[in-house]
Amino acid sequence: MSCWEHLGIEPTDDQNAIRTAYRTRLPEVHPERDPEGFQALRGAYEDALRHARGEASEASEAAALPSASEQAVQQFVELMQDAGRRFRPEAWQDYCRALDQLPLDVLESIDGSLRHLLLSNGPLSHRCAQLLTERMAWANRLMQLPFEEAEPLDQLLQRIAEPDPFDLATLSDWPSVAQVENLWYVRTLEHLFQNRPLQEFRGWSSLHLCLPMPADPAYYPHLYRQCTLAGVALSGALEHYQARHAEQPDDLDILYLLALQKQHHDQDALDLWTRLWLEREMPEAAAWLLAWSAYHAPEHLPLLIMACDRSQQ
Repeated sequence: MSCWEHLGIEPTDDQNAIRTAYRTRLPEVHPERDPEGFQALRGAYEDALRHARGEASEASEAAALPSASEQAVQQFVELMQDAGRRFRPEAWQDYCRALDQLPLDVLESIDGSLRHLLLSNGPLSHRCAQLLTERMAWANRLMQLPFEEAEPLDQLLQRIAEPDPFDLATLSDWPSVAQVENLWYVRTLEHLFQNRPLQEFRGWSSLHLCLPMPADPAYYPHLYRQCTLAGVALSGALEHYQARHAEQPDDLDILYLLALQKQHHDQDALDLWTRLWLEREMPEAAAWLLAWSAYHAPEHLPLLIMACDRSQQ
């Protein structure tokens, strides 16, 4: 409550009006029966006089300066809201070094606030979040927390133990909305591929979204493989596996992925599937060859079935 609210008047420079208001309220707070109220009214009276004389109140100055704990929490909020620093490990390392300068009692006082902010701020870099969780030693303190606080923190620690899908620092030049949407989309793709039927992955990857993709070349082979195994025709994946096959013609894994992408693009892959059957006796190759024969050369289908059924060529 401000000094003016205590006195029951609007802010003013009229010292007589301040004294009148003080004398009016004084009978309401007897110094013996209500010492705290009396001290509060007296302090408000003195603050109001200082304001009227153009002097800053010591209490006001102290209130205007945020405490060390408030500054630390505010700096963390600013870090997570800054699109240029949000996914940069160096920025999180700088923040952790700033925490090293705080007294232990201040660190203890902001522990809960930092945990809450980390749990409620949407997609973050696992690598960056690990820096803070290790600095605060949360993994070692789970047993000291109430269950309702320990459970979500434990889930967070398990989640950030997984690697990031790509170098998230490549997003630092993007607007924050594009950063969050891209990371949410990519992580959803990963979740669907790992935990859900592949048709859900195909449906999600076929959505017409206007999203930029990260400039991390290490990420695309991983994405191409997922799309290929899920039955998604991707021109970039086809070109990628054609180039890889030209470099490593004897790599049967690349041969298999190239055959799948050609199949997804309705391109002729007879030579690839034939080789995969001859060299690996892959069941998918036998199924593809039988389907091809049933359509293109049905008169040879019984012979091909017999050949595929033989354990040796």
